[in-house]
Amino acid sequence: MKPVKLLNPRSSDTNVMGGEPIWRTQPTENRISALSKAFSWYNYFYGKKDAREMIVNYLESQDRKADVRTLKSIPDSAIRLTTGWLCRMKMVGLELSETEQIKLDNLLKEILSSKQTEQVDAEPVADAPTRPNIQDRLREKVGECAAELDGMFDEFLMSGAKMSADYKPIMVIRGMNVVPQSLEAQTGRV
Repeated sequence: MKPVKLLNPRSSDTNVMGGEPIWRTQPTENRISALSKAFSWYNYFYGKKDAREMIVNYLESQDRKADVRTLKSIPDSAIRLTTGWLCRMKMVGLELSETEQIKLDNLLKEILSSKQTEQVDAEPVADAPTRPNIQDRLREKVGECAAELDGMFDEFLMSGAKMSADYKPIMVIRGMNVVPQSLEAQTGRV
């Protein structure tokens, strides 16, 4: 296995938190405490994308190229941070116990199987009609109101842009029971 480059986050917080945990000597006493401290360090400086990259690096070091391809197509929401951190700790020298290694392997299987579960869930059901949700209904209503207001504006311009009491855009908005804020959000104008 080739040597792994240590992470050096660019932050003044490394003065307080220290550098990346390295495992020159294996923690035997207070192992859980040492691992917790390391998990906290990674969690403080890195996020889901970094955890994914750490898992990819671990899988590449294990010559699991098919799993790397699968992992790259999995959404960030399926990635567990602790799995990435544990992969990274193993890469920088932590020797996992047999139960810890089994746990890591199971976590990796769970992440990789989420892609297969996602594909099964993504198959559309032919008999189920798609019902519009509340956002779709609101967008449709706001679109109708915007069309009415555009028509009113066109009439106003065709009449020579003369102001009269006949043009009351707020009455159209209220009459269609649309909140002006939603009209502004969809059309960019009120």
